[in-house]
Amino acid sequence: MRRISNTDASFFYADTQRTPSVVGGLMIYDQSTAGRGKVRFKEILSWIEDRLHLWGPFTQRLVRVPFDLDLPYLAEDPNFDVEFHVRHLSLPKPGDWRQLCILASRLYSRPLDMNRPLWEVNVIEGLDKVEGLPKGSFAVLVKLHHMVVDGMGTVSLLQALHSDTKVATPPRAPVRDTGSVKPLPGDMTMITKSLPSLARQPLTTAQSALSLVRGELKARRLKSENNVASAPSAPMTRFNKEVSPYRVFEAVDFKLDDFRHIKKLVERASVNDVAIAVCGGAMRRYLAATNELPDESLVAMCPISVRTGPAGMEAGNQITDMTVAMGTDIADPLQRLQAVKMRTDDAKQLAQTRGSEMLESVMGLVSPATASWFFRSAEGMKWISRIKPVCNTFVSNVPGIPHDMYFSGAKLVRSYGLAPLGDGMGIFHAITGYQDQLSVCVTADREMLPDPSFYAECVQASFEEYKALVEDDDGEDQTVVYLE
Repeated sequence: MRRISNTDASFFYADTQRTPSVVGGLMIYDQSTAGRGKVRFKEILSWIEDRLHLWGPFTQRLVRVPFDLDLPYLAEDPNFDVEFHVRHLSLPKPGDWRQLCILASRLYSRPLDMNRPLWEVNVIEGLDKVEGLPKGSFAVLVKLHHMVVDGMGTVSLLQALHSDTKVATPPRAPVRDTGSVKPLPGDMTMITKSLPSLARQPLTTAQSALSLVRGELKARRLKSENNVASAPSAPMTRFNKEVSPYRVFEAVDFKLDDFRHIKKLVERASVNDVAIAVCGGAMRRYLAATNELPDESLVAMCPISVRTGPAGMEAGNQITDMTVAMGTDIADPLQRLQAVKMRTDDAKQLAQTRGSEMLESVMGLVSPATASWFFRSAEGMKWISRIKPVCNTFVSNVPGIPHDMYFSGAKLVRSYGLAPLGDGMGIFHAITGYQDQLSVCVTADREMLPDPSFYAECVQASFEEYKALVEDDDGEDQTVVYLE
């Protein structure tokens, strides 16, 4: 049984029927590479079951301490049944990309059962009308609670569910006694277990406060001595209101090399800078079309992984974040990319100065009971949608996997990401990839983004602006030189 961290617990406390804290991956496979050219559902069940031992939360469920006297725990589920977590579906006709996005959105909108291990796999057939896919392709939508995994953790987990070759030897599970899974602990056991944490709470609060104060003092010194800009202020938009329970999903595919070429337009720019600038251009176009474009730049919050070792199978969240102005107030795409580059440099310095434990320290300021009440008060913190937003969207860039991957013998051909929303945060841009592909994946509130196909066109148009600069017929050097 493992006690989760303060950061992990925040995603549990923020989970409601309207705002499930769920991250997801949508993978598409060519089953012609499998034996007999076809993958059966029972083979998928067996494939997943052979790999359950590679990640603890696959078979662990949440155990709460009565009255939230302590943080929740994860414990082995004595009633675990893999068939409950793996479902088999088919797209309705015509079975095209739009139908796949609609089904993925509906499946993703549903909260996970908190009384079982916090994951779900949906196998989806009937994709023959999705443009560009081999005939007979199928999709797999994986849902995981954010409490047990972050972006980089998801990548490692997906690698464990795949093999590098068509035919893979099942990883050997440790020998287990069939009667080794104990019943879940009772309330009195959990209360007794929480007593040491209760006694340490005043010290935990003091240590968290001290860590935050030290980080803020260092950040102020950095800003004054090195001319580093403060975090930008975000305007109110249609995406920063109370969210509904319904989601939409869209994705636009690009070549990773195109982003690598575009980043050369600005000295020392990164692929992540280009992704933020492309998303900024898309939001500018969309809000201009609805006559809602603010004069100030929109602001993106970007998660940063703080895993110190190689990405492994550690459960939980090891992240901090930075806020970056997206340049939506800048019409010229080249100037927008330059502005994003300058802002990300400053934001990274501030995030590093404040320290990797900032989110953990913020949650450590109060007791679990207080944190639980705070997050769940007013049914999912609706009050957040009534105040000035800290940011307008999330832009999360998770590096793609560069090599071939197979799932039950079927070759992975496309990979996308879905991300959680909350009150005051109705649109999320997940930048994902696989091999030479980079995809801008958009999860949004259905009422705030009723036309996801048009938004996909805005993303494509924003990218084309940058691609045109790279392919300038004049052949002139388009590199921006920073002004002192």
